[in-house]
Amino acid sequence: MADDTTDLTALEVDLDDRADHLVRVVVRVVVPPPDFDGWYATTAPRLLASLTLVTGDPHAAADATAEAMARALERWRRVRTLDAPEAWTYRVAVNVWKRQQRRTTLGRSLLRRTVPRSEQTSSAALPVELREIVDSLPHRQREVLVLRLVLGLSQAETAALTGIAEGTVASTLSDAKRSLRTALQDDPFQNDPEVTS
Repeated sequence: MADDTTDLTALEVDLDDRADHLVRVVVRVVVPPPDFDGWYATTAPRLLASLTLVTGDPHAAADATAEAMARALERWRRVRTLDAPEAWTYRVAVNVWKRQQRRTTLGRSLLRRTVPRSEQTSSAALPVELREIVDSLPHRQREVLVLRLVLGLSQAETAALTGIAEGTVASTLSDAKRSLRTALQDDPFQNDPEVTS
């Protein structure tokens, strides 16, 4: 059954010049409702930026964001009534990314078993600077940091999304901030007058 984002249009396609060979084709056209367009325009960039920080892989983050947004559109009638549609979409995107990671891990494992080590390629280096510092955080710290500070979710929402206790969210965020401060204080360019002026 079509929801409010779908128009079903029937087309008749002439496969050849004879009129008795018409084929009826049903085309599903997804037409985003106006409230989805506005929500998408503000949410998608934030979700992509957050996932890029959490995953450390901009390409995987883009794939997961696109899939999560497509699922949000398909279920928009229900998603728009949630207290935090952005949080729901984030959880979907993280689940998509985790599935991709499991497949990638399995693929690498199979590659190691079947391809000689000399033919295996190393992963591309990620850009240095602040991104490297965030990437060096443990996954849980990175995820909590992004949910709380980038997406602005509450401690309770973050706990619900990550499946950890609210107190653990607070201590994990504190640990992440401390790690960032330490890493930034160790920055060799921090006190360089040519860099800071």
